[in-house]
Amino acid sequence: MANPLEHCAACVELLGEYIDGSLPPERAEALEAHLSLCPPCITFVRTYKATRALCRHKLAREMPAELKISLQVFLAKNVPGYRTPGDGDGEKN
Repeated sequence: MANPLEHCAACVELLGEYIDGSLPPERAEALEAHLSLCPPCITFVRTYKATRALCRHKLAREMPAELKISLQVFLAKNVPGYRTPGDGDGEKN
């Protein structure tokens, strides 16, 4: 059976959910199969993870608390699968 994620573009669309752990297991396995054979995508995933971590760290230190709360509320309402940090299931800061 062919990997349903043969194309890098299909994989890129799944990265956010994959990295935060909300991608369904079968899709995560298909993505991992692609990543095992695609060095450019591996590099992209590593860069994506580092960029998210750096941005999260930088924004957490410089963003006023009121703006941070407002942004979290906005993201929770408008981004499927987004969980606010500290809700027990969200990403760690």
